Amino acid sequence: ERKGNGKGTRGRHEKGEIAFLWQSANSEDDWTDNIPGDLQFLAGDHLADADPETYGDLREETGLIPTVCLSRDFKDLASYLRGALARGASDDAIEGRKERYALAVGIAVANVYQGEQELESKYREWEDEQRTGQSGEDEPPRPMTEEQRQRALEQAARGVVALLPDFDALLGEAIEGDERDAVAAG
Repeated sequence: ERKGNGKGTRGRHEKGEIAFLWQSANSEDDWTDNIPGDLQFLAGDHLADADPETYGDLREETGLIPTVCLSRDFKDLASYLRGALARGASDDAIEGRKERYALAVGIAVANVYQGEQELESKYREWEDEQRTGQSGEDEPPRPMTEEQRQRALEQAARGVVALLPDFDALLGEAIEGDERDAVAAG
Protein backbone atom coordinates (compact mmCIF):
# COMPACT_ATOMS: atom_id res chain seq x y z
CA GLU A 1 0.00 0.00 0.00
CA ARG A 2 1.37 3.38 -0.91
CA LYS A 3 0.61 6.29 1.33
CA GLY A 4 -0.14 9.72 0.00
CA ASN A 5 -1.55 12.99 1.18
CA GLY A 6 -4.70 12.80 -0.91
CA LYS A 7 -3.42 15.48 -3.25
CA GLY A 8 -1.80 13.36 -5.90
CA THR A 9 1.70 12.77 -4.53
CA ARG A 10 1.24 9.01 -4.56
CA GLY A 11 2.14 8.85 -8.21
CA ARG A 12 0.23 7.77 -11.26
CA HIS A 13 -1.65 4.47 -11.08
CA GLU A 14 0.47 1.80 -12.71
CA LYS A 15 -0.89 -1.31 -14.36
CA GLY A 16 -0.54 -4.24 -12.00
CA GLU A 17 -0.96 -2.23 -8.81
CA ILE A 18 -3.41 -3.49 -6.25
CA ALA A 19 -5.12 -1.21 -3.76
CA PHE A 20 -5.81 -2.19 -0.15
CA LEU A 21 -8.93 -1.08 1.66
CA TRP A 22 -10.15 -1.91 5.16
CA GLN A 23 -13.92 -2.33 5.39
CA SER A 24 -16.43 -3.26 8.04
CA ALA A 25 -18.22 -6.58 7.62
CA ASN A 26 -21.55 -4.77 7.60
CA SER A 27 -20.47 -2.76 4.54
CA GLU A 28 -20.71 -5.94 2.48
CA ASP A 29 -24.06 -7.73 2.37
CA ASP A 30 -22.59 -11.23 2.44
CA TRP A 31 -19.66 -10.74 4.82
CA THR A 32 -19.67 -12.24 8.29
CA ASP A 33 -17.01 -12.06 10.98
CA ASN A 34 -15.54 -15.27 9.49
CA ILE A 35 -14.64 -13.59 6.19
CA PRO A 36 -11.21 -11.93 6.14
CA GLY A 37 -11.80 -10.17 2.82
CA ASP A 38 -11.88 -10.55 -0.92
CA LEU A 39 -10.76 -9.02 -4.17
CA GLN A 40 -13.02 -6.43 -5.74
CA PHE A 41 -12.64 -4.15 -8.73
CA LEU A 42 -13.40 -0.62 -7.55
CA ALA A 43 -13.39 2.66 -9.41
CA GLY A 44 -10.63 5.05 -8.40
CA ASP A 45 -13.17 7.66 -7.28
CA HIS A 46 -14.74 5.05 -4.95
CA LEU A 47 -11.30 4.40 -3.43
CA ALA A 48 -10.76 8.15 -3.06
CA ASP A 49 -14.06 8.48 -1.19
CA ALA A 50 -13.32 5.48 1.03
CA ASP A 51 -9.74 6.53 1.92
CA PRO A 52 -8.98 10.12 0.82
CA GLU A 53 -5.58 10.22 2.53
CA THR A 54 -4.22 7.26 0.57
CA TYR A 55 -6.23 7.39 -2.66
CA GLY A 56 -7.27 11.03 -2.97
CA ASP A 57 -5.30 11.39 -6.20
CA LEU A 58 -7.68 8.87 -7.81
CA ARG A 59 -10.73 11.10 -7.28
CA GLU A 60 -11.35 11.60 -11.01
CA GLU A 61 -10.35 8.04 -11.97
CA THR A 62 -13.32 5.98 -13.16
CA GLY A 63 -11.32 2.95 -14.28
CA LEU A 64 -11.55 -0.19 -12.20
CA ILE A 65 -8.65 -0.98 -9.88
CA PRO A 66 -8.12 -4.43 -8.34
CA THR A 67 -8.62 -3.88 -4.62
CA VAL A 68 -7.94 -6.25 -1.75
CA CYS A 69 -10.77 -5.45 0.64
CA LEU A 70 -9.96 -6.62 4.15
CA SER A 71 -12.50 -6.96 6.95
CA ARG A 72 -11.83 -5.01 10.12
CA ASP A 73 -14.25 -7.40 11.79
CA PHE A 74 -12.56 -10.74 11.02
CA LYS A 75 -13.01 -12.39 14.40
CA ASP A 76 -9.57 -13.98 14.68
CA LEU A 77 -7.81 -10.68 13.95
CA ALA A 78 -10.11 -8.75 16.29
CA SER A 79 -9.40 -11.24 19.09
CA TYR A 80 -5.65 -11.03 18.53
CA LEU A 81 -5.69 -7.22 18.56
CA ARG A 82 -7.81 -7.12 21.73
CA GLY A 83 -5.22 -9.36 23.40
CA ALA A 84 -2.37 -7.13 22.25
CA LEU A 85 -4.18 -4.07 23.63
CA ALA A 86 -4.77 -5.86 26.92
CA ARG A 87 -1.01 -6.52 27.14
CA GLY A 88 -0.40 -2.78 26.76
CA ALA A 89 0.52 -2.47 23.08
CA SER A 90 0.69 1.12 21.88
CA ASP A 91 -1.42 2.47 19.01
CA ASP A 92 1.69 2.40 16.79
CA ALA A 93 2.36 -1.23 17.72
CA ILE A 94 -1.26 -2.16 16.95
CA GLU A 95 -1.01 -0.35 13.61
CA GLY A 96 2.18 -2.28 12.80
CA ARG A 97 0.45 -5.56 13.60
CA LYS A 98 -2.48 -4.63 11.35
CA GLU A 99 -0.09 -3.71 8.53
CA ARG A 100 1.77 -7.04 8.79
CA TYR A 101 -1.56 -8.87 8.79
CA ALA A 102 -2.84 -6.83 5.82
CA LEU A 103 0.27 -7.54 3.78
CA ALA A 104 0.22 -11.29 4.43
CA VAL A 105 -3.53 -11.76 4.00
CA GLY A 106 -3.63 -9.32 1.09
CA ILE A 107 -1.05 -11.41 -0.76
CA ALA A 108 -3.09 -14.55 -0.07
CA VAL A 109 -6.28 -12.89 -1.32
CA ALA A 110 -4.62 -11.61 -4.50
CA ASN A 111 -2.93 -14.95 -5.22
CA VAL A 112 -6.04 -17.03 -4.63
CA TYR A 113 -8.20 -14.79 -6.81
CA GLN A 114 -5.61 -14.63 -9.59
CA GLY A 115 -5.05 -18.39 -9.55
CA GLU A 116 -8.77 -19.13 -9.57
CA GLN A 117 -9.36 -16.61 -12.36
CA GLU A 118 -6.76 -18.43 -14.47
CA LEU A 119 -8.39 -21.81 -13.71
CA GLU A 120 -11.81 -20.42 -14.61
CA SER A 121 -10.51 -19.07 -17.90
CA LYS A 122 -8.88 -22.39 -18.81
CA TYR A 123 -11.99 -24.32 -17.82
CA ARG A 124 -14.30 -22.11 -19.90
CA GLU A 125 -11.94 -22.41 -22.85
CA TRP A 126 -12.03 -26.21 -22.50
CA GLU A 127 -15.86 -26.14 -22.26
CA ASP A 128 -16.06 -24.05 -25.45
CA GLU A 129 -13.75 -26.49 -27.23
CA GLN A 130 -15.88 -29.42 -26.03
CA ARG A 131 -19.04 -27.83 -27.46
CA THR A 132 -17.43 -27.37 -30.85
CA GLY A 133 -15.70 -30.77 -30.80
CA GLN A 134 -12.25 -29.19 -31.18
CA SER A 135 -10.61 -30.53 -28.03
CA GLY A 136 -9.31 -33.93 -27.17
CA GLU A 137 -7.68 -32.67 -23.99
CA ASP A 138 -8.57 -33.94 -20.54
CA GLU A 139 -10.86 -31.82 -18.41
CA PRO A 140 -8.80 -29.20 -16.53
CA PRO A 141 -9.34 -28.56 -12.81
CA ARG A 142 -12.48 -26.61 -12.01
CA PRO A 143 -12.08 -23.31 -10.19
CA MET A 144 -13.28 -22.99 -6.61
CA THR A 145 -16.75 -21.71 -5.94
CA GLU A 146 -17.01 -18.40 -4.08
CA GLU A 147 -17.85 -20.33 -0.89
CA GLN A 148 -14.77 -22.53 -1.28
CA ARG A 149 -12.64 -19.48 -1.98
CA GLN A 150 -13.85 -17.77 1.19
CA ARG A 151 -13.16 -20.88 3.27
CA ALA A 152 -9.63 -21.08 1.86
CA LEU A 153 -9.01 -17.41 2.63
CA GLU A 154 -10.44 -17.82 6.13
CA GLN A 155 -7.93 -20.60 6.82
CA ALA A 156 -5.06 -18.58 5.33
CA ALA A 157 -5.97 -15.57 7.49
CA ARG A 158 -6.18 -17.76 10.58
CA GLY A 159 -2.70 -19.05 9.79
CA VAL A 160 -1.40 -15.49 9.56
CA VAL A 161 -3.01 -14.57 12.89
CA ALA A 162 -1.48 -17.68 14.47
CA LEU A 163 1.99 -16.50 13.43
CA LEU A 164 1.63 -12.84 14.41
CA PRO A 165 2.66 -13.40 18.07
CA ASP A 166 5.92 -14.98 16.83
CA PHE A 167 6.56 -11.96 14.61
CA ASP A 168 5.80 -9.70 17.58
CA ALA A 169 8.37 -11.57 19.68
CA LEU A 170 11.00 -11.42 16.91
CA LEU A 171 10.41 -7.72 16.36
CA GLY A 172 10.51 -7.09 20.10
CA GLU A 173 13.84 -8.90 20.36
CA ALA A 174 15.21 -6.92 17.40
CA ILE A 175 14.07 -3.61 18.91
CA GLU A 176 15.48 -4.54 22.33
CA GLY A 177 18.78 -5.53 20.64
CA ASP A 178 18.93 -2.20 18.81
CA GLU A 179 18.27 -0.35 22.09
CA ARG A 180 21.02 -2.37 23.86
CA ASP A 181 23.41 -1.58 21.01
CA ALA A 182 22.55 2.13 21.21
CA VAL A 183 23.11 2.19 24.98
CA ALA A 184 26.43 0.34 24.63
CA ALA A 185 27.58 2.72 21.89
CA GLY A 186 26.37 5.81 23.77
